[in-house]
Amino acid sequence: MQTTAKKPAESADPRRTGQQPGHIWPRLLRRSRPLPALWVESRRCPPERGHITLDVPDAQDAAPLGVMHLQSWHQTYPSAEHGIDAASITEAVGFLASAAADDFRRRLLAAQRADSTSTFYRLARRGGDVVGFVHASRPAPALGDPARGQPQAGEDANQAAEEGHHARLDALYVLREHQGAGLADRLMSAAFAWLGDQPMRLEVAVYNARAIRFYERHGFILTGETDLFRGRVPCAVMRRPSSDAPLTGSRHG
Repeated sequence: MQTTAKKPAESADPRRTGQQPGHIWPRLLRRSRPLPALWVESRRCPPERGHITLDVPDAQDAAPLGVMHLQSWHQTYPSAEHGIDAASITEAVGFLASAAADDFRRRLLAAQRADSTSTFYRLARRGGDVVGFVHASRPAPALGDPARGQPQAGEDANQAAEEGHHARLDALYVLREHQGAGLADRLMSAAFAWLGDQPMRLEVAVYNARAIRFYERHGFILTGETDLFRGRVPCAVMRRPSSDAPLTGSRHG
């Protein structure tokens, strides 16, 4: 009986399958172990996108806002060059997370919800956690109020009148682990929307180059004025003129 030799099985033609001989993907796909969950999650949904909201705070936010504010200080202001460490920060602004400060913020936040014409707060919230905030205020009346310690006459009065045209950016903080995702821009835009075209003034630590660049990108300029916050943190004054005012002052190079 005549037998027919079996033909050897033909190997797949790589030109037809689109695979190169010895390609790694077929071997990976045959593995039973799934891809790492963190890799899959990062490809499917960036962690910062769509998860952080900007909210109008209320009285119950006073305490977590204080804790986050103090935490931001510890992340932002240590400087060996200027002799500022964790202990000196706690000594200077540890009160931010105190019961007395919480009570003050409750009253301030309640007043803002009742009348938002003079004070502006927005919290950045991820889940139930406060991860950033912005605080801005419109200027006090041009005439000084001695009960509030505002100057009445002389050189100080002239300076107060000049600054009285500027709103203040009192604070803008984002926790370090949430920086770099555009959250600070969102907070700044919210403050600008509230203020309209009014010129604005702020103070920034002279050694916080990243913050200075951020504010310059949003139209602020260094004025050359300096201050010492609580006798410890050297600060530079920056101003943002209205759109129809000329730009004056020194720029950060």
